[in-house]
Amino acid sequence: MKHFEKYRGVTLNGKYLSASKLESGHLLRSAGPNTHAAIRFVSELFSEKDELFVTTSGSTGSPKEYAFPKSAFEQSALATLSFFQLNSEATALLPLPMEYIAAKMMVTRAVIGGFNLIIAEPSSTPLKADFQPDFIPVTPFQMREILARQSALINHQTTFLIGGGPVDEKLKTDITQQQISAYASFGMTETLSHFALAHVDNHPLVFKTLPGVEVKQSEFGALSMKWPGIVDEWLVTNDIVEFRDDGFVWLGRSDFLINSGGIKIIPEQVESKLRKHLDLPFFIHGVPDESLGEKAALFIEGEKGKHLDFLDIVTWQSKYHRPKEVVYIPQFIRTESGKIKRAETVESWQKTQPNPGG
Repeated sequence: MKHFEKYRGVTLNGKYLSASKLESGHLLRSAGPNTHAAIRFVSELFSEKDELFVTTSGSTGSPKEYAFPKSAFEQSALATLSFFQLNSEATALLPLPMEYIAAKMMVTRAVIGGFNLIIAEPSSTPLKADFQPDFIPVTPFQMREILARQSALINHQTTFLIGGGPVDEKLKTDITQQQISAYASFGMTETLSHFALAHVDNHPLVFKTLPGVEVKQSEFGALSMKWPGIVDEWLVTNDIVEFRDDGFVWLGRSDFLINSGGIKIIPEQVESKLRKHLDLPFFIHGVPDESLGEKAALFIEGEKGKHLDFLDIVTWQSKYHRPKEVVYIPQFIRTESGKIKRAETVESWQKTQPNPGG
C-alpha cells in the first residue's frame, strides 16, 4: 500500500482532486505555476516512491538536498495539525513558493488534514478583500508588508505562521499592538520545517517544542535537536539559544558571530536594536580590523543618505557592539526566496575595495 493512499486526495483552490485524477495528470485549468507545482508535489506524495527529496534555500551556503521517508512528512504534518487544530472545516492560504520545505509541508498538511488550501502565487501582499482564511504561513518580510500595506484586510480570526527568518522586536510589537494571532516557527529544511513554535506576544519569544522533539544545548550554546522518525540522531544546529523553564529563546546564529577584540557579538541582537530606526533592508556582519581582528559593520541596502544619528543614542551592550563602519550597497545578494546572502554580499563588496580588510 502506498503510504499516502489512505488520504485519497486533496482540496486545492476549492476543488477536490482524488488520487486517481492526480495519477492521470489532471490539472486545474485556470491554475498558476505555483498551483501546478503543488499538484505535482501531491502526485509525488501519492506515488510509489518511498521517500522524497527536499532542497535548502541556500541562504547560508550552497543549497543542499536531503531525502526523507514519506512517514516523516506525515509525522511532521500531524504534529502541526494537532497544535493548530486544523481540520477539514478550515481554509488556509499558501502564498509561499513550492520550491521550499515550508510550502511542501503546508500541502502535506492539506492532504492529511483534509482542509481547503488556496494556493496563491508568491506575493508580499497576499491578502484579498473577499477571502478570509483561517491559517496563513508567511515569511517575516511578508508579515511586515501585510501590516504596512494590507492591515485593513487582516481578519483577527486568522492565525499567521511566520517562518524563514527571525521575528524582530519591531515586528513583534506591531503584531501585538494590532492583536493579531501569530506564531513564530523554529526549524529548517533538515527538520522538515518547524519543530518548535512561539506565540508572538509582548514577552520574549519562547519556543516550545512539538511532542516527541528532544533538545539540548551544546557547551558552546548551540541548540541540538532530535525528533525520532524525522531526525533520528542528534542534529547540532548553528543556532545560539538560551534555555528557559518553559522552552528556549533564540539569540542568533553561531556562523554570524563576530569576535571583536575578544568580545563576542551576536549580529541579530544588534540588528534588533536598529530595526526601529532603519526602514531599509540591512544586516550586521563582521569585517577585518587591524587592531580588533574583526569589527561589527552595518550593511544597508540603498543609496547613501540615510541619517544615522540614532547610532549615538542607542544603548549598546558595549562599545564594540556599536557598528564601527557603515556600508551602503545598491542591492544585496539574495536567494530565490528573498533571503539575504550575508556572506556573499560582504565578499562581493570586499572585492570592490582597494585594500580589503585594511
